[in-house]
Amino acid sequence: MTLFMRVAVGIAAASLLLAPHAAAAQCCGDCSGDGSVTIDDILTVVNHALTSCSNDGICSMASCPAQLATCRDDLAICQAQPGGRLLATGQTMSYTAGDDGALRIGAVLRYVDNGQTITDLNTGLMWEKKTQLDGTPSALNLNDADNLYAWAGTCQTAAALCGVDSDCGTNGPCNAADGQGGKLTIFKWVAALNAETFGGHSDWRVPNLRELESIADLVRSNPAVATAFNGMDCGVGNSCTDLTSPTCSCTQDDFYLSSSTYQNANPLAAWAVNFADGDVTEYSKIALAYVRAVRGGA
Repeated sequence: MTLFMRVAVGIAAASLLLAPHAAAAQCCGDCSGDGSVTIDDILTVVNHALTSCSNDGICSMASCPAQLATCRDDLAICQAQPGGRLLATGQTMSYTAGDDGALRIGAVLRYVDNGQTITDLNTGLMWEKKTQLDGTPSALNLNDADNLYAWAGTCQTAAALCGVDSDCGTNGPCNAADGQGGKLTIFKWVAALNAETFGGHSDWRVPNLRELESIADLVRSNPAVATAFNGMDCGVGNSCTDLTSPTCSCTQDDFYLSSSTYQNANPLAAWAVNFADGDVTEYSKIALAYVRAVRGGA
């Protein structure tokens, strides 16, 4: 494969992976505009490279330089994230040679605010955005940052723990204590989120521990997350409700539940992340905590 072909394939792949850059796709990826990158598109990219981006109705001399620059940026992002690479902690201060702050190993945390959701550019996971962190839960707002839920409830006519109604069989429904009076477990809550087709999607789920850990920013505290998850308009006394605004994206500096059971030592507990400082710990399945939905992943 020639150098031009290798560059073209790389740029086309970057455009495919990072589809939101529509302008870049016209010059460097989906040249035909059919929604996919094919060998014909790659050949078009090669032709553009060989002809200095001739004006063929797809790529003009005026638009190509800016589009190509965007493509190169996208390609650099993809190349900087090889499979299996762990995320960086974010620490930049070094206290001794060879420590985390000196080496800064891992992919830098990067997010995009989509309006109602937040996409992690490293993991590809899409996260629910929370809002209205004002100290008052709301049963009418499933995305209220103050809402609390339990991992598990109890079957109505049996003393058995349950996550969803089907766990109880004829002894259902599964009822849990929550801060809103809705008797929802975190799993019944995410089912309600899917019923609303939140953010245009109906495949939301409760994140596992590894996924939940991935959004902790260990150089921040109270909460230990990037500003994409905690904007300037969050806090008691501020009832910012605009999910489309990055400044209203909120995170509690408290425990968030994962879907993972702390089963080796205690199956009655779940793994949780304390976003006050990013600490990972076990948490009682019947105790109230916060939860954030996620979608995507393999």
